[in-house]
Amino acid sequence: MLQASTSNRIPETLCLENNNRENVVKHSLIMRTASKATEKPCLEKPKKKKKKKKKKKKKKKKKKKKKKKKKKKKEERGKRKRKRKRKRKRKKKKKKKKKKKKKKKKKKKKKKQTLSPAEPSHWP
Repeated sequence: MLQASTSNRIPETLCLENNNRENVVKHSLIMRTASKATEKPCLEKPKKKKKKKKKKKKKKKKKKKKKKKKKKKKEERGKRKRKRKRKRKRKKKKKKKKKKKKKKKKKKKKKKQTLSPAEPSHWP
């Protein structure tokens, strides 16, 4: 920071116009010879400009990429779900068919037994 001495005074108007620290320091070097007791020294720091727009745009692009990935994952999940469903359906159908076959076999066996009964063991 600049010191407020009589030999190092900078006019206020110049300080307001030039927010650059370098310009103020350069001017202070020029003004060292001319001492003016009425003017105040400039002690304010220059304000920095913020850049936010570029960052926001980058974030938006990233979000779009994420959305695409999510959609792909969702589709993949759906595919897997359908595959599993089909597999289960087929398994169920097979089980049903097997059960039906077993039932038919049992029925046939019963029918056969009623037509030709087995001989009792006490018969010679």
